Amino acid sequence: MSGFIKKNSPFDRTLYKKNHSNINIGNFREYSGNYISQALKNIFTRIDFPAADIVHFEGFAVISCGSKCRYPKILSLIDPWAIRQTRKSEIESNATKKAIFRIGAIVSNILERVYLKKYNHVHVVSPTDAIALKESHNLSNVVHIPVSFDQRNMSPKKTDYSINNKLKIVFWGDLHIDYLLESLRWYLLNVHRVITLQIDVDLYILGRTSKTYITEKIPTLIESSNTHIIEWTQDLNSFLSSMDIAVLPDLSGTGLKNRTLHAMALGIPTLGSKFAFEGISIESAASKAICSTSQDYIKTLTELSTSSQQRSDLACTLKSVISDSYDTTVITTEWEHLYQATNKVTLRSRG
Repeated sequence: MSGFIKKNSPFDRTLYKKNHSNINIGNFREYSGNYISQALKNIFTRIDFPAADIVHFEGFAVISCGSKCRYPKILSLIDPWAIRQTRKSEIESNATKKAIFRIGAIVSNILERVYLKKYNHVHVVSPTDAIALKESHNLSNVVHIPVSFDQRNMSPKKTDYSINNKLKIVFWGDLHIDYLLESLRWYLLNVHRVITLQIDVDLYILGRTSKTYITEKIPTLIESSNTHIIEWTQDLNSFLSSMDIAVLPDLSGTGLKNRTLHAMALGIPTLGSKFAFEGISIESAASKAICSTSQDYIKTLTELSTSSQQRSDLACTLKSVISDSYDTTVITTEWEHLYQATNKVTLRSRG
């Protein structure tokens, strides 16, 4: 098996070769960035592939490269770029950026329509995105395999759901991403400002950037006794597990959200938008986790602030979803089946 993957790819070739002794991991090329401009450039770039049973491509930037490969091939698209660019345009207030995103959506749609059909299989992480791709481009080669979470190696998990003097809420996300920055702005104005008048709350903002950057982007955000900007934490899991609630009010986005799955796996009661939970099948018992309006957040946060049992029930239901659908063993087996379907040979794990 050879491939063309992103430089920071989560695909661990050394570990995969260790677990699958009959697979010869061949030449894997790496590239940096994943942009529409690169996808267009690669249309005119000569790429030679050594003989392989399977060639695994990863990312939108190499979408056109499969047409030059005569071997069985898989494209791990992760999430559809045309949908991503369309959603960005829908929430963008700047006219110039909105136009750029719309053009990006059109170009991405053309590239997807022309090149996706040339692969044996096209992989995305969300079942919602898989359905959208199949319908929009009339494809039959789209499969969805989610990311995996090895809960055994995730610690410390949250186990204490007792009521404290203050409800500790964490907003978590990379605030260099425009729609997450807008999501925080929306939450502060429509939820946090109201909820602080009703219950005792501490909001912790973990934005993967500096206080200066955040306050420049959101001038009305001022650190106070109930609003805290966290620039960096040495132990993410410990920090998150010390929180009572995680809120992910994403206003846009595509694909599965690792932040949502991560919080669920740690046993943190998690509330979020339809975008934060997109592609994640949660039971009706945890339906309150999805909040459509500011009133949904306010109502559920108020309920959870006084009930340790409701917190525990919500957390346990969400955590069970990870165990059932995102366990590493389950996901590894799904990939094995996909590789087998692609090159018609059985991939045997080491017993």
